[in-house]
Amino acid sequence: MLRAAFHIHTHHSYDSFTRPQWLVDRAIRLGIDSLAVTDHDTLAGALETKRCATKTKLNVIVGVEYATDLGDIIGLFLHEEIQSRHAFEVIDAIRRQGGVSILPHPF
Repeated sequence: MLRAAFHIHTHHSYDSFTRPQWLVDRAIRLGIDSLAVTDHDTLAGALETKRCATKTKLNVIVGVEYATDLGDIIGLFLHEEIQSRHAFEVIDAIRRQGGVSILPHPF
């Protein structure tokens, strides 16, 4: 059975105080296999968490929760920051990186 969390923020977001190393340690203690770190408008927390997990079996999915003109959009499996905040441009940029788009708050 796969245990995963797909919408996690670190201290790189305005609404979290969680440090990446603590997040990795806690996920391992809880038996979580994969984490998608999706800080607001930045890859920084996901990349830091991925570095913290390099010597573990924890899979860290690099993502971002972008605030756009039509609401929040999460991009998973990203490699580069996206500058646009126009929803359809963000979705296109996520696809160009081979990523997946998710609506975290559909209503």
